[in-house]
Amino acid sequence: MTACGTVIRIPPEEPGALADIAYPGETELGDDLRIIVTRQRNHLTLRNAGPHRIGPAHLWINRAYVTAIPGVEVGAASTVSLDVFRNRHGEPFPRGTLLVPERDQPIVLAEFYDPSTALRHRLIVRLGRD
Repeated sequence: MTACGTVIRIPPEEPGALADIAYPGETELGDDLRIIVTRQRNHLTLRNAGPHRIGPAHLWINRAYVTAIPGVEVGAASTVSLDVFRNRHGEPFPRGTLLVPERDQPIVLAEFYDPSTALRHRLIVRLGRD
């Protein structure tokens, strides 16, 4: 199976628009999805190993940072920049730098929220080194 790689291009939104999206913690949890999430420095790679296209949806990381994505095709590896994630205060996902490496936050939970079905779906987070 050949998988194509795409970069998910998200139109620049005002941080306030994403900050207004509340984490859907009270919504029902749907089936876990076979989407493998891997962090590579300043972006996430989403690989859809499941049998269906997923999206559009809100992609949540660590229950605090959200972005809207158009979808992930079957067998595809898509890339999402960490720059497009915002928390409820409009702040970007914290990343370490050369002078402040302790600011870096690991990604331990990734979820899709589908507004059309009002279900949250957990994704597979591959922990590793950047």
